Amino acid sequence: MTAFRSKEIVYHASILSFEHPKLPAEPEALLYDFEGLRIKLSTYIIPAGLRWEGEGGGAVVQLMPNGEPMLPKKLSQFPLYDPKTAMQCNLDDLSLDVTDELPQNASMILLVFMAYHENRKGIKQGMYYTVNYPKPVPKDNDDAWDWWTRYQFSGLVVVPREENSASDDGGAGGSWKRIGVYTFSVEAPSQHVDVVLPFDLESGKPEEVWVK
Repeated sequence: MTAFRSKEIVYHASILSFEHPKLPAEPEALLYDFEGLRIKLSTYIIPAGLRWEGEGGGAVVQLMPNGEPMLPKKLSQFPLYDPKTAMQCNLDDLSLDVTDELPQNASMILLVFMAYHENRKGIKQGMYYTVNYPKPVPKDNDDAWDWWTRYQFSGLVVVPREENSASDDGGAGGSWKRIGVYTFSVEAPSQHVDVVLPFDLESGKPEEVWVK
């Protein structure tokens, strides 16, 4: 299967196959009935920590790749990047509140990673090109200060499935149940921004995972 890829997309997960209990008898069920739908992906998956940050109605769920808060270099000119909230995480169970215990066996699945450099002033204003991750834009050029870099990646928060179907081979990456979604985004002058992606795209290999 193939899908449209924006020029800014460095990586996206691939759909290998899917299953639905109403197929092939009712193919139209895929449009409205997601009960029992399982999708097999080729992508990257890492362990992650979940914890409450804040109190009362202002509490948010903090998602931490490999148990550590995700944050670019802390710069005084970018005070909005708080290590407690830089990674936006939304769990599917909207009834949860700060008194509830969060799963301790969560993982993160990468769906899409976007990165690009954009020139915001000077004769090259409006030009941009995709980042050859992890190589940044050259920082010793005469016009280096004109360039901004944006990193954004998003995906699913999952936990291991307790039961497997008879046809579920698990795949190298196992079988998982979705419990939420996440997004991390940072945008700053290329001279300063330095983001280390928690997924090893450089030397690691994608795994095959089933997600329900």
